[in-house]
Amino acid sequence: LQERLCTQLRWGFVFCTLGLALGTAAVGLQSMTLGLMACAVLGMAYGVCQTIGMQLIARLSPPAQLGRSTAIYQTLTYLGYLAPLPIAALSRHVPLPFILLALTVAAALTGVWLLAQLRHLAHARA
Repeated sequence: LQERLCTQLRWGFVFCTLGLALGTAAVGLQSMTLGLMACAVLGMAYGVCQTIGMQLIARLSPPAQLGRSTAIYQTLTYLGYLAPLPIAALSRHVPLPFILLALTVAAALTGVWLLAQLRHLAHARA
């Protein structure tokens, strides 16, 4: 299960980083085609990451707490839909392509860091 989780996480962060990069290019080039591609790739990232999270919730929660844990997880993930609000507010002061580029870099670094932590954890358990 650990290797499968790492593979799924890798794909989730690849899709996220690629989607944000496409979104950055779409805004910079004002390309509707790239924007639609970014939406599709970011949708895949969300789906993969949502699935991973639900698998972890099911695995880590005691049976009596599964409903509560799932509800809390779903609530927190839906907070992500508020992300355009601070991005729009910040875009009044910083060009949108720079914001999206920063988010792209943050996604890539987060993915690398998280996968390194999981590998470290796996070696520590072995």
